[in-house]
This record gives sequence, structure tokens and C-alpha cells, in this order.
Amino acid sequence: MNQFKWTFIADNGRQHQVTLMHGARTGHLLVYCNTNILLIDFKVLKTSTYSFFLEEELCELIVEREADNFRYGFKINREADTPLNQRRKDQSKKHLWQSLLFMGSMLLLISLIIVGLTQYQRNKSERDLLDSLARSGQETTARILMAPASQADPVAELDVSYFYFVNGRAYSIPQSRDVLTENPSTQRLELATGLPLEIGDEFLLRYLPGDPTFSKIDYERPNPETLQKYLDRVSTTYRAEFPEDSPERCRCLAEVAYEIKGLAGLADFYHAGTPVEANVQHNRHSFLRLIRDLPFQQKAAQKCGSL
Repeated sequence: MNQFKWTFIADNGRQHQVTLMHGARTGHLLVYCNTNILLIDFKVLKTSTYSFFLEEELCELIVEREADNFRYGFKINREADTPLNQRRKDQSKKHLWQSLLFMGSMLLLISLIIVGLTQYQRNKSERDLLDSLARSGQETTARILMAPASQADPVAELDVSYFYFVNGRAYSIPQSRDVLTENPSTQRLELATGLPLEIGDEFLLRYLPGDPTFSKIDYERPNPETLQKYLDRVSTTYRAEFPEDSPERCRCLAEVAYEIKGLAGLADFYHAGTPVEANVQHNRHSFLRLIRDLPFQQKAAQKCGSL
């Protein structure tokens, strides 16, 4: 015979002893409170839940079967629509609104006082940081990390950061999303350079030797390995737009675009099929201007064959 006891304390302070007796073999169940029987049931040999009131409180008793054993639980149901729970909800709403009104007033007052100072300090700190980095900053390589913050929109909700090492110690800095945009057609994040950003990309970074957390990544200076990745991505995207060209020729033309115009030339090739309204800086028009430019045509004919 299994026996369990719980002590229930009502809102008025009264104590009630709830006792359960359950025959594990027969399944006969008896529950009583103090000296009053609350319920009797027979052949309770599977998971079951029973509800009853103690004073105004709706209580639940759970008999849970696990293999050949039983577990028992006793809890207060504060979600059911009972008069006591409704009074609680009404009281909670009242207190919540009072608290929100007070906190809102205080926060508004504090915000008005500090917002100007905060903005001024932020701007001053950024200017000081950039000046210090330009004067005495040292260079290293930073690598991009990405992790989905939400399953609803994996691209739009990506957490982007970069990490780097200084004197054997790793530093990780979250990347502000204001330097990134989502390309709806490719489902990729793109930089202000117009080129896609992916996990593992590496760029030059400047940091302060005295405090390496003060740093600035330069997305216009990819390391040689990342530059090769850019050329691969641009070649693949370009060939999807012009499938009649061979992979070797697409790669060659991308290299010429980089030689002539740098990262901006790669971005023009990457957005060879992008309409002007989707990207005013790099689009089909800028791509056509580049490949029709005489220096590009001369170098492309020399290295890749005539257009």
C-alpha cells in the first residue's frame, strides 16, 4: 500500500493535511483531507488526475504510472476559471498597471535626463576610439561567426560576430546589423561593399594594444583566402546569370573585374542580374558599364579571350 501526505495552507492561513492511500496491486485509491474523505476510486492502474476543492482552492492530485511503479503529485491549479483565481487575476492586473504607470513615469524622466548625455558620450567615445586606432592601432585577422537567433527567419535573425587573437587570447565582438543587409534573391547577408558575408570569412582588424577589445574590422580588406572565396562566389553567381560561359572563363572575368575595380568590380559581377531598384550601387547597369569599359575589355581579351 503506497501512502503519501501533503500539507496544504489556504490563503486564510488554515492548514490541511491531504493523505493518499493507493494499492499498487489492486489500484484501489483513497484520498482524505484531515478526517474527511475526498474521493474513493477503484482499480486505478494507469495515469489519472483528480480535481477537488479545498476551501476555495482548486487542487489536483496526479497518479502517474511508470512501468510497474507509481508516482504521485499534488498541486494547486491557478489557471482554471474559478472565483478565487479570477480575483487573483483582477488583483494582479491592478497591481501590474499601477507598477507599470509608476515605472513608466520614472523611466521616462530618467530617459529624458540621460539620453542626451549618453548620445554625446557615445559619439565622443567612437571618435576617440577611431583616432586612437588610426594613431597607435595594430593589425591582425578577424574571422566571421554566424549563429541563428531564431528559427522563424534564419537569415534575418542571424547573430553575426567576429573573433580574433591577441597574444594568445581570443576576443569575440558582436557585429552590428546596420552594416549588413539581406539579399532576398540569394538569402545571403551582404556587406556595404555589395559582396556576400559567410561564416569563416576573414578580414583585417585594427585593435588597441593596451585594450584589444577596442577594435574595428575592415570589410574592404579581406585576407587572401577570403578574396579567393569571393572570386569563387562571384564566378558561381555570374555563371548562373550567363550559363553559356565556362567556369574557367567566369573565374577569369571575375579576376579581371577585381584587377580593374577592386571589390567594387567583384560586387558589380556578383550583382550582374540585380535590378537597379534592388541595389542602386551594384546592379545590372553597373555590371554592363564595367564590361563595356575599354580597359576591362582589353585586359579580358588578353587574359580570358574576347567578350
